[in-house]
Amino acid sequence: MKKRLLILPLLGLLLTSCDFFTPKTPDGQGEKDDEGGDDTPDTPDTPDTPDIPDTPDTPDTPETPEEGKFKGYAPEGYSLTWEDEFEGDKLDSRYWEHQVGDGSDYGIYRYGNNEEQYYKAENTKVKDGKLTITAKKELTHTERYDFQYTSSRLRTKGKVFTTFGYIEARIKLPAGTGMWPAFWMLPEGSYKDKGWPVSGEIDIMEAKGRELGKYGATTHSANSADRDAYHNKDYVFSAEEGDITNFHCYAVERLERSFVFSVDGKPFFTVSNTVYQNGNTLYSSDSPSAPFNQDFHILLNLAVGGNYDGNRKPDDSFVSADMVVDYVRIFEKN
Repeated sequence: MKKRLLILPLLGLLLTSCDFFTPKTPDGQGEKDDEGGDDTPDTPDTPDTPDIPDTPDTPDTPETPEEGKFKGYAPEGYSLTWEDEFEGDKLDSRYWEHQVGDGSDYGIYRYGNNEEQYYKAENTKVKDGKLTITAKKELTHTERYDFQYTSSRLRTKGKVFTTFGYIEARIKLPAGTGMWPAFWMLPEGSYKDKGWPVSGEIDIMEAKGRELGKYGATTHSANSADRDAYHNKDYVFSAEEGDITNFHCYAVERLERSFVFSVDGKPFFTVSNTVYQNGNTLYSSDSPSAPFNQDFHILLNLAVGGNYDGNRKPDDSFVSADMVVDYVRIFEKN
């Protein structure tokens, strides 16, 4: 540093005493030729090339905020109270836990749906701001059954939950027979000390990998365990919207007296909280929003086979398939 400080003043004296700099243009700005120091004057009949302005950045699309995150479609009057953008390189254990195995540890063998997968934590990956759940053709032998496939199932039980609010996730779903991806909610507790379906279930999104053009939304409840009083409706995508293999925002707005299901900000299915119907039988709850007047947590999973699509299994050529989640968010009213 001392040597540089001694030399620089000397250079300054030399430079000011000789014609080193290029001449000033009429507007007072200096210029150099391509070689960076030649004194050759400009050709008279060649005008100065004006500076080319920097190419402006491509503006964000309307749904993308300045910080680069997808805005989503939360209704007016709501504020974000929780989100997971899946930053970093591993699942955030403050929010999520893996449910592993065949369901026996949770008292629901094969998860109550004759599912064909064995759930493993290793089938979950977090990278580049995305959560990926992968279903694989992989044998797992147990005493009761030989599972031909593995996948992952995550939940926020005991960690993240809400009663009323707007819950949304941006997800890209897999194609293929036997694929059963789901984004849904179950209660933190048990309504009237009874299990499913009396305590309720909210299926924000579930899809069949062989039917790319639609997905379903459903609520489950009942007054007795041998009845499943449910409402459900499919959303059919237009050609312009793409299909389930494109990213879409799946959401439900949980109000005190109803649910409003939507996709990409388009409501398509409203269900009353107060009365549920199964066939010709009506079941009335004991309060305006029971059993949904309690906290529910979030689940994400990719099942294989099972009752939802008639117990269809993947084709023999199946190797793997991915369910990719961009984010999960909860909003509550201001």
